[in-house]
Amino acid sequence: MIHRLAKQATLVLISGNVAKVEEEDIYTYAFENIISTTIHILLCLMLSTFFGLVIEGVVFMVCFALLRRFAGGHHAKQHWSCIITFAIIFNSMLIIISLMPIQIYSATAILASLISVCIIYNLAPVEHENKPIYQGQQKVLRIKSRILVSVMSLIVIIGMFSNANSIFLAIALSMMFVTGSMTYAKHIKRKVVMNYEEPR
Repeated sequence: MIHRLAKQATLVLISGNVAKVEEEDIYTYAFENIISTTIHILLCLMLSTFFGLVIEGVVFMVCFALLRRFAGGHHAKQHWSCIITFAIIFNSMLIIISLMPIQIYSATAILASLISVCIIYNLAPVEHENKPIYQGQQKVLRIKSRILVSVMSLIVIIGMFSNANSIFLAIALSMMFVTGSMTYAKHIKRKVVMNYEEPR
């Protein structure tokens, strides 16, 4: 569906002489990303509004997207798989914040931050076949992911000591879900390598 809509939008541009025929694949890919991102944002805003956690939802989305960009992790092969997976992650975050007693916000957020720092310092960046890391990017992404997770963790720790609230917990949970994605991608990659190396 997303590919079809992107294809139709591209054909409209080509027929209007806005885009060239040889650029069709480029424009189709761009429209697919625009449509997919729009669906992501609208779905998350709807869920956040339903739970009454709009600010927390926006903070989670921004932090998750930024950290995952540098740290890497698992990437779905299809747009709808990506949308559904993120919707489950996002909904889980909202449920955790809604049901968790405020008395344990600080302990949970700080623990999640420290675990995330350890995992990201050790694993990042994690490459996935759907989003390869090119030569020369490894070191840059590692440094950026470490700086980002350190800054985010510092914000969470200072924030929780000064005023424990759900916004800082949302930041901590975004880091935890990114590390979960990284660990899963690393596990899949290791499994593929082991299967490939098995004697036949």
